[in-house]
Amino acid sequence: RLQVGQLRARLGAFAEWQAGWVGKGWAIKRVEAVPPGGGVEFVVDGEPILLTGRLDRVDYNDQTGQWCILDYKTGDQCKVPDDNHRQGPRGQKRWVDLQLPLYRLLAMALKNGDGSLLIPPEAREGLLVGYVPLSRNLRVRELLAAWTPHELADAEETAREVIRKLRANRFVYESDRSNRYLSPEFDSVI
Repeated sequence: RLQVGQLRARLGAFAEWQAGWVGKGWAIKRVEAVPPGGGVEFVVDGEPILLTGRLDRVDYNDQTGQWCILDYKTGDQCKVPDDNHRQGPRGQKRWVDLQLPLYRLLAMALKNGDGSLLIPPEAREGLLVGYVPLSRNLRVRELLAAWTPHELADAEETAREVIRKLRANRFVYESDRSNRYLSPEFDSVI
């Protein structure tokens, strides 16, 4: 009963946010969206790799013509996208998480029933990405990224570099930057 009560409270807060979001002109166009073929080809040095993922939801605003990819976060600590995806001093941040930038590539490959692209190519630059936290504090809101086209291009290049390292089998363990397990009994396996 406790879990049901907690879920009811979170969904109630989400419903209030959703009503406000719709009031701003947004409509859900896809949920749990996967591109045809399960992913998109991401070409690195002339060789493709299949980029896969499932988008929680893709919304469209018919008042502004904007598209938005939203990813639900159910944990109690939800940072703004830039704090979650990039680290380092201002002006020198580096990408440490590529989820939302790569979701943009998946979204641009989504199709309508007639085979046409869901999101027109000209909408790519204005495509919004962000989180909707559904945490126990019941503060549901959209946390949208404010990355520039240059920063997004840098994210894609970072993804290419990761793939180059994977293909070359270059893995480096950096113990000082590694996350530790939350349970001490697992620390010895790192």
